[in-house]
Amino acid sequence: IEVKRAAARALGNLGELAASHVETLERRLDEERDVDLVAALCIALGAVHAVHAAGKLVEKSRAEDTEVVIAACKGLGAMRQGGGDLVALLDHQEARVRAAAAAAIAKEPSSVSPYSERIAESLADVEAQVRISAVTIISALGAIAAPHVPKIGDLLEHEDPGVRAAAAAALGG
Repeated sequence: IEVKRAAARALGNLGELAASHVETLERRLDEERDVDLVAALCIALGAVHAVHAAGKLVEKSRAEDTEVVIAACKGLGAMRQGGGDLVALLDHQEARVRAAAAAAIAKEPSSVSPYSERIAESLADVEAQVRISAVTIISALGAIAAPHVPKIGDLLEHEDPGVRAAAAAALGG
């Protein structure tokens, strides 16, 4: 198992240079049950931009294991895929999943413009990283997200310096 995990990570590190191995990565994703290996495969598929495998990663984003869900979010984010499915994860009970989903969405915010209201709700998430990603997404949406600018302004007073910095950067242009 350790060798398989290392191989998946190595292929992911090669990025698009490993595109000839996508079929193998996908097959392993379907076959493997080891959680750490499945997580490594999700990330590797994202890193090689195996966009046609996005559906499989969306499926993994619904897994019971938090690490697999987070890895699926990372893979989808690297592919810039999964918009609506990632937005649904903003309601996940686990803060780390919400943060991973928000970070993935932030990589391709234009794909989630129909969900701007739901994303704006994430500005009030208890997890600072979710708030930071929500600020990034909303500021990237431009005019469509203009009604949410006052909520970003409110974050200038947030206790977390990262949240304050993200809000200041978003408002500063």
